[in-house]
Amino acid sequence: MSGFSRCLLPFLLTAAFPLCGQRVLLSYDISPDDPSNYVISGAGNNTAGRIKALVVDPNNPTVVYAAAEYAGIWKSTTGATWEGSGGNGHSTAGKMKWFQASKGLRSGLTAGGIPLAIDKNGSQRLLYATSDDDGRPNTPSGGLWVSINGATSWFHVPLCPGNNNNIVSVNFMAGPGGGATQPYVSTACGIWTTTDAGMSPGTWTQLPSKTNAPPADSTVVDGGFGTLFACNGTLVYQAKDAGASGVWSVSPALAGPCYNLTAAPNGSSASTTAVVIHSTATNQEVSTVNFGVSPATLTNLSYPSRPGQIPLAKCKPVSSCPGGSGQSMVAAPPITSVSGSTGPGFSYDVYASDNCVWYAYNPGPPKSWTMVGYAGSGTPPASTECGGGASTIHVDPWAMAFPSWYDTGKGLCGAYAATDGGVFFTGYQQISGAITGGCTSNWVTVQHDLHVLYSDAIYGITAGSNPFAPSGATYALYLPTQDNDTFGTTFGWTSWVSLNDGEGDSNQALVDPAFPGQVMLSRNGHYNTFSDPPFTGGSFAQLYPAFAPDQELDWGDNVAGTADLAQVMTVVGASPPPPAPTSADYLAVFNQDPNNCKKGLDRVWRNRSNPPSLGGWTDIDVGIPASFLPCDIGEIQASGGHANGSLNIYVLTALTSYSGAPVKYPPGRSGGQIYRGVVSGGRITAWTPASGNCTKPPTCPDALPVADNFFVNPYDHRELYAVSAATNLIKVSRDSGKHWETSPLTDLATNHGEYRLGGSESGGVVTNGCNILRGGGPFGQGCGLSGMAFDAFKSKIRVAAMFYGGVGFSRDSGQHWMALDITNNNHLPCWPVPGPPCLLLSNNLTQIVASVFFDGETHGTSKKKPPIPGPDQLIYAGLRGNSIRAILGPFENLTSLNFTYTPSGSPKQVSVVIHNAGLAQTIPLRTCTNTSGKRSFCGSLLFDWQTVAPSPSGTRVIQYQYVGGGASGIESYPLTTADIANGVASVSN
Repeated sequence: MSGFSRCLLPFLLTAAFPLCGQRVLLSYDISPDDPSNYVISGAGNNTAGRIKALVVDPNNPTVVYAAAEYAGIWKSTTGATWEGSGGNGHSTAGKMKWFQASKGLRSGLTAGGIPLAIDKNGSQRLLYATSDDDGRPNTPSGGLWVSINGATSWFHVPLCPGNNNNIVSVNFMAGPGGGATQPYVSTACGIWTTTDAGMSPGTWTQLPSKTNAPPADSTVVDGGFGTLFACNGTLVYQAKDAGASGVWSVSPALAGPCYNLTAAPNGSSASTTAVVIHSTATNQEVSTVNFGVSPATLTNLSYPSRPGQIPLAKCKPVSSCPGGSGQSMVAAPPITSVSGSTGPGFSYDVYASDNCVWYAYNPGPPKSWTMVGYAGSGTPPASTECGGGASTIHVDPWAMAFPSWYDTGKGLCGAYAATDGGVFFTGYQQISGAITGGCTSNWVTVQHDLHVLYSDAIYGITAGSNPFAPSGATYALYLPTQDNDTFGTTFGWTSWVSLNDGEGDSNQALVDPAFPGQVMLSRNGHYNTFSDPPFTGGSFAQLYPAFAPDQELDWGDNVAGTADLAQVMTVVGASPPPPAPTSADYLAVFNQDPNNCKKGLDRVWRNRSNPPSLGGWTDIDVGIPASFLPCDIGEIQASGGHANGSLNIYVLTALTSYSGAPVKYPPGRSGGQIYRGVVSGGRITAWTPASGNCTKPPTCPDALPVADNFFVNPYDHRELYAVSAATNLIKVSRDSGKHWETSPLTDLATNHGEYRLGGSESGGVVTNGCNILRGGGPFGQGCGLSGMAFDAFKSKIRVAAMFYGGVGFSRDSGQHWMALDITNNNHLPCWPVPGPPCLLLSNNLTQIVASVFFDGETHGTSKKKPPIPGPDQLIYAGLRGNSIRAILGPFENLTSLNFTYTPSGSPKQVSVVIHNAGLAQTIPLRTCTNTSGKRSFCGSLLFDWQTVAPSPSGTRVIQYQYVGGGASGIESYPLTTADIANGVASVSN
């Protein structure tokens, strides 16, 4: 399949029939970060996701930029300004809203360290560092991106050979004597700069490396007026000539490796002091390094970090310390109105993060550090500092930024903090008199329309529950976010609330349509069932038992994964409950040695207790000799319903363990293979291979290669899908794993060959696969096919969530697939156009377990919210970077008309012009290869076939012509019964 055509309005998909304004699908933003959608209930600081960098325009404090982990650059032009004076002063932060500012970006995977910078003297110029691996073969678009128009558009600048940049920091610095500002980018191959005002590719050169020059991969920051500071390992460096000579000064050794540094403000002069956060033998500290004297001197600011946390001597340079999921950072905004004493706490404030929470420095006496946003009184207990709730700012910090009017000497607090929970701001009201010790209180969220929530799963109680609920089910959505709690909303999707489940970085919210009154929420070491939902009046029951050391019900990974927890779904018409079974049905993997993978076994356990009970788990696995060895099982799924003889359990053997320990397999077994067990008499009778048989070696087209991830139709055990990152294929089996064939989803999930299906690439070598234990990089914790949904009642419906390919849809049991173009700009690389409808990293619909569709009666007209009642709806979530959206049907007659044109000559561009009722719509085609291997042009049109006007004979006909390929004349394509049944029609010349 291929691209698409439409007349574009933001998030509206239109067809050519009978005219351009005809709507086929309509999409609504239902994200919880929309202030009209979110109702604060309990924790109110969780509605956005991970922001890794912030900068404020130094010449216009209303302009603020944010770099999201997976979603590129976001911008606000309504940042906080100061109004009023004295005790009546206040900021305008409450009016702040965001929009995506990523036009031109072909990667939005933000690098660590210091990935975003703005030119103080020309604030239309920005630098943005992305991870090297952009998910494409040979990683062409990772590394440095540049904007010269305030993030209106971006262009790519290659630096290191092979695009192996590993950018650590980006900065701008005014030259000696206040000369022209130059950019500085620190990479794995050195420090790069350019004197070209347009920062064009090809104009960048490396700084020389001579006496005491910092090594590659150093963090480099701006000291102003020709001064650069850098740190690497235990040493801090200073250059006074913008690094032009290659000669640097070097400090005495720190007590441990440097994580991050910043330049201490020095008024209108070059900075002489660096403020550094670094490790010690048992902790981490903040020190100042004064290069104003020779030799440079170190002064420790007695930053205690978190008492009793894991010793940090093993922390790597330019990295984060154990405990949270942010990074260790330091910031030093100036106190411009102070005269007299100078240094930290006097002429500038100091903020530091320990990878979990922010602290502010108070020079005393005595010297001390205060948790920023601490919600209690006194000194926070060590046990709560990274546990959430201790600070009104979400834990896991990444960066701070300050508007130009920040001045605690005048009582003006104005500070932004970036964390896993989004963006926070303090400075709502002026404090009378000077403030000592920084801005630590009165923090609020400023993240309206900041669509970066980590939402790689979404689940629903849908119309499929009505046959099992005597009085009808309450339609609801559950959104576990990994970063920020589990949210829920009821039909209409206008009011999200926090479930306050105590799971924090939750990853699942399993629900069976037959049991709308029970939802399983999970996180590492917690299986929490929520009874009588949707959100109020319900009760929680912990289903995770206490185990001896080195025993557990497998979490899937150490953070939030639950690959080894599954739910048995009720099959329609197969003895649905009640009365039997009387409670939802869960499967988990019992692991006896997850850290070492040397002793015990991996065993499948089942829980059907009513009410849900942690004592309800029973071992249902086969006899000991036939079991899996420790750490062997990487993922588990179920299909076929609850009854003996029909319940099929599938497991995928792991390729690695989350502890890093080597995995061993019994004779005849290996990693990345699927095995099937059938339950009879309440137990699994045997494990049999389900990865196919190689009948045509060496290619083995009917067998499954090493698989990284897999999905089973929970209502039909014969249908399985699997992802192989090594071969870049998605394969499907329709006979319980006996035979496998390549699925057309491969083309959609790779955006027609543009992306890989998984793994990490460096130097042309792909490693690490893409399952939940080996995820990360450009694919998060997943693969190019990141989720599938099956409908219990509309048995032919299939929905595929594809990391880069958008949402795929099939209405003929997965035989044919079409791209829902409302989710991805499939005829072009993702991001040649601004923002939506090209949703970066696509939209992960992982495991909507229940009816995908919310059955509707009539079409509504509201453009703001989904109508009630309304058409069928498909809900999808964007992985850490886009909105949660509802797509409104109709879906039953949705059809994709695919074009393949092979020209006689060698044109650079070919288009298709669709003709109907005297109107014409042009579809640009992409280059492709036809079935004979010849260079061709491909594209597609998504439409509802019923909207095509019948011809005089009564047949629905599409008229089209190719333009630019040497063809002429208008041709016709009559829609056939097969086209209508499959949802996919094909045309070629």
